[in-house]
Amino acid sequence: MGGTSSDEARAVLDEVGRQVELGRAGGKTSLHFVRYISENDLAPAQQGFVDHFPRLKALDLYRDDPSGACDPEYDLFLLSHIDRCLTKLDGLLTDYLAAGNRGDWVLLVTPDDVKAMVDNDSGLWKRRSGFHSWPRTRTWQTPGGSTQAGGGAGGGATGEPLTADVMKAVVRQLEHDPENLDDLTKQRAFTMVMNMLRQRQFEESRRVLMRLIHALKIKGDAQGLATAYVLVGNITFEMNNYRNAIEWYDEAQAYIEKLDDDVKLSDLYHQRGYVRFLLGEYKASLDDFRRALTVDEALNDDFRKSLIYRRIGISLDLLGSNDEAENFFRQALGLEQRLQNEAGVARVYQHLGRLAEKRGNFADAADAYERSLEIKKRMNDERGLASLYHQYGNLRFNQEEYRDALELYRKSLALEERQSDYQSIARTLLQIGMTQEALQQFKEATTTLRKASTLLGKLNSPLVEKVNNLIREVESRQGDDLAGVFGSREDE
Repeated sequence: MGGTSSDEARAVLDEVGRQVELGRAGGKTSLHFVRYISENDLAPAQQGFVDHFPRLKALDLYRDDPSGACDPEYDLFLLSHIDRCLTKLDGLLTDYLAAGNRGDWVLLVTPDDVKAMVDNDSGLWKRRSGFHSWPRTRTWQTPGGSTQAGGGAGGGATGEPLTADVMKAVVRQLEHDPENLDDLTKQRAFTMVMNMLRQRQFEESRRVLMRLIHALKIKGDAQGLATAYVLVGNITFEMNNYRNAIEWYDEAQAYIEKLDDDVKLSDLYHQRGYVRFLLGEYKASLDDFRRALTVDEALNDDFRKSLIYRRIGISLDLLGSNDEAENFFRQALGLEQRLQNEAGVARVYQHLGRLAEKRGNFADAADAYERSLEIKKRMNDERGLASLYHQYGNLRFNQEEYRDALELYRKSLALEERQSDYQSIARTLLQIGMTQEALQQFKEATTTLRKASTLLGKLNSPLVEKVNNLIREVESRQGDDLAGVFGSREDE
């Protein structure tokens, strides 16, 4: 494939294919941009896609009209040579997708194409599902092309690798000459941050971002500041400092609102609401989720609406508004079935099972869990299975079938440990400890609960004090009926 190594090419193709399939699973038509640097890379990129995807139709905008591409023989379309037709293409594909046409699109673009789309506030660019680089080792990705960055920091790309000398120069300018920050240095700084995040170098990435924020404030760069504040919030969240993460998201909101970017604003409400949910602040999380719903309904995106219906339902459930929660879950179920999204259908059945369990309708709860379990096993959804086994364990606990509950919790724990999902591991350990207590296995219960307490402490969880009180109760053999106080696992 020309100047691109086969490993690099395969990685790009596999990533595009994976994201396209994820979009199809969610009932979405996806739009992916693959950036190449020079004409030497274009032909290998075109051939790589043609060879890799058997049902792909390759179009050249100089010769072909993509509006005529809707053909049942193809479900993926490749467009190249778009640089002279960006305005035309923007309207053409936007109308094509808005009309409900199926088929996923991959657009081969140059760095100048990306810059033009960002500078012109392209609707096509805003609708992107993914952004990729070809070949990877000679290019770097703008924050606007990264889902972690929250999109839209803007700017083109040079194709220049971020060498150690380049990174030192970026840091030097941010420290000593922030007043003269240019677009190239800004883009390099964001790229450094993204690379650090991939390696989970949170402190290092945070230091670069704080210097970058100072420089962006001097420039009055609202778009850059919106992206930077979201990133600091995400980093703070990953460091388990949830309350500070919310403060950074608040800062980001002020700038995102200035940009009139509904997708980015909805994403912020989703994320901040989720953090508040993890803190147990269900009313506050519900407020954020309702704000996201207002935006998502205006966007008329069924996939986004279904997600927010589920999240609102979960919050209402935990606030005791069972009937209203069921209404949102039923709306989500209808959308997921219409989208033919099995993963979403399985999640909603799990939530409906939980509601039935709370109402004491154990047979209905078990039926809903079994429906969910069948789908998740078929999809080999390990994360979803971990959540479901945990919730099914809660049902058996409430039915006083403690040995069955313990078996289900242990299945959940094994999957959570494979995923390094420490929040969920801690909650499942709590339930195992309470189940061992119910079985009068007091020594084992104390050991398990201490493990949970230690892990929750590392996660800065507000549950630590409650767990330590429970440990003292178990040690004194004065266990109360505490099933479900800590242990619900929510699979969104």
